[in-house]
Amino acid sequence: MEQGTGVEPASAAWEAAVLPMYEPCMVIDIIADAARNCNPHFEMFSRKDEKGFAIPGKICYNIPEHERNEVENVAQKISNSVLKRLPVYLSYLKSLPEDAPENISATTLAAALNMGEVQVRKDLALVSDGGRPKIGYQRLGLVEDIEQFLGYDNTNDAVLIGAGKLGRALLGYSGFSEYGLNIVAAFDSDASVAGTDASGKPVLPLSALEDLCSRRKILIGILTVPAAAAQGVCDLLIRNGIKAIWNFAPTHLDVPPQILVQNENMATSLAVLSKHLSAQMKGY
Repeated sequence: MEQGTGVEPASAAWEAAVLPMYEPCMVIDIIADAARNCNPHFEMFSRKDEKGFAIPGKICYNIPEHERNEVENVAQKISNSVLKRLPVYLSYLKSLPEDAPENISATTLAAALNMGEVQVRKDLALVSDGGRPKIGYQRLGLVEDIEQFLGYDNTNDAVLIGAGKLGRALLGYSGFSEYGLNIVAAFDSDASVAGTDASGKPVLPLSALEDLCSRRKILIGILTVPAAAAQGVCDLLIRNGIKAIWNFAPTHLDVPPQILVQNENMATSLAVLSKHLSAQMKGY
């Protein structure tokens, strides 16, 4: 409870994901829809972004703890879309030469990436309070803020299952370190593959998975196995303490609610490209 208000503060997930995305009246509408019987009590405080636009900075409500799940789910869905855009901003900022201007505005960033200025401005306000009217963001400071928000400044160890061509390509990719990911080892059920070295990292038999995950407290698993084997390997990872799975297998995984899954389906991406190309060729 916050002193003097008699209400509980909004969760970090709600403040981080929802507040920078909407004007106060829209936030109220969303909460009302998600928890219409809770009679929430609001307290709004505003701050300004780098162009001087007012952004809701805090919200308090008296929704009972057991009735907050739906509200939190709304916040999570919004934050996922933002999370997909932040690495794009980060990659562009890091690609700028050392003699680039010290400051960069949301307008400049949006124009360079062919994105909407309002969307970029709201996204940046989510991760950094360094924006100044008519000045923008200090470029290197914004890079640090985005990296910190995404957790890139904390290295996360991971294991990779499936040491085929795709698995070995991922295992040998040094760029993951820039995003805080360290693939400790690969595992494979093929005895002729297990025990060899790929890109300086070991490829081990699946029987060694439990020991390594336990000793290193591994929480991330990467799946590059055939679709038919994916669910069984996924279950094995979960039994060994994995909490997040990066799935490259072209199949749906059934997991408990607390397990995070990010699917990388190449067929889906190809379908989007093909559809856009077809429409363009037809003059749509």
